Amino acid sequence: MNHDRIEFANSLRGFAALAVACGHLIGLFWLFPRTVSVFTGTPEMVPILPDPMLSHIVLWPVNLGVLGVAIFFLISGMVIPISLSKSSWLRFLAARVMRLFPTYAACFTIVLCAIWLGTWYFHVPWPLQTRDIIFHFVPGLRALAGTRHIDSVVWTLEVELCFYVVCAMAVSLFRRNSLFIFAIPIILAVAASAQSFFPPLFIISIAPYLTFMFVGVAFFFLHTRRISALQAITIFGIVVASTIVAWVSVLGLNYLFDIGRSYLVGLFVFTFCYRFPGLVPHGRFVRFMANISYPFYLVHAVPGYALMRIIANDAGMPRTFAILSAFALAISIAAVIHYAIEIPTRRLSGRIQTDGHSAKIMAGSPPIISSKASAVGSLAKMSVRVFQRSCV
Repeated sequence: MNHDRIEFANSLRGFAALAVACGHLIGLFWLFPRTVSVFTGTPEMVPILPDPMLSHIVLWPVNLGVLGVAIFFLISGMVIPISLSKSSWLRFLAARVMRLFPTYAACFTIVLCAIWLGTWYFHVPWPLQTRDIIFHFVPGLRALAGTRHIDSVVWTLEVELCFYVVCAMAVSLFRRNSLFIFAIPIILAVAASAQSFFPPLFIISIAPYLTFMFVGVAFFFLHTRRISALQAITIFGIVVASTIVAWVSVLGLNYLFDIGRSYLVGLFVFTFCYRFPGLVPHGRFVRFMANISYPFYLVHAVPGYALMRIIANDAGMPRTFAILSAFALAISIAAVIHYAIEIPTRRLSGRIQTDGHSAKIMAGSPPIISSKASAVGSLAKMSVRVFQRSCV
């Protein structure tokens, strides 16, 4: 493998996290005070006129926050198959839980502290119910329980978790380098377009994002030379078309036009960086932001909103100072959590995954896909179980 191209994906993590933070702290905070009030539990901010021009620039015509999320999804689609190849499907899932959940719990605790400080400062009632908080500590469970969003970013983690489950269920296809893996986005698109015939399923509600992540899987197949350039073009076309169908079916045509262009630009940025990895910066700060990108992504929003709400609107400090303070706070908290929690749990996650590598053949693949089944039989079994057993 070309290690420069792997490094490009790692560097993009930092840029993606910064893009999301710019969209939220520079754009959304100033233009959507009602949203800020909902997430922080503080009184709605008095508009500071005129609106900062930069706030409009980071949200239109390309929303930097959405672009950053799109890049995160593509990175996951590209690198998760690599992790999946290192162990059994069960160890893979256990390792992902160990890698993600402790850090998320720590970051969500910080979010709760920020909400408490904001409500204490403005002398307003505590806005959250205990049930919502408990479910929110377990991403995925929150979505299934239908409780409220508290930190504004957990939904993307829940999409990631569902993608992990789908990939683990299709592990046999990945290990055989089967192109039938790209039947999954087609199945998701068909299910999304026929959602009225299904009971409410979480996996269908996030089908647009899951299908998009399979574009990243196509990059993985191309990167590892499992497919030719001509095959890649065909597969990219199929997956993108499936994404559009799922998007229109679940989210609507207007949403596709409003948000889809940011995903399209994210795909262009990712493709450009894949094609020209040497042009992607790899400096010390870029590596640092890539390393802390996960906790930074989790803690930048609500704590940043609460701090900016006090600094800019209540204390009357300059906007630039408020924005820089929010970024500094998020980076500082993320760095502490990265070194104190994320690194140790990442090492433990690696041990969970690699300890079972020698026994992965005995562990076998999930019962959903039999390695001895025919290609048609495998695809049929996979399609049934994807919608019966994943993320319901």
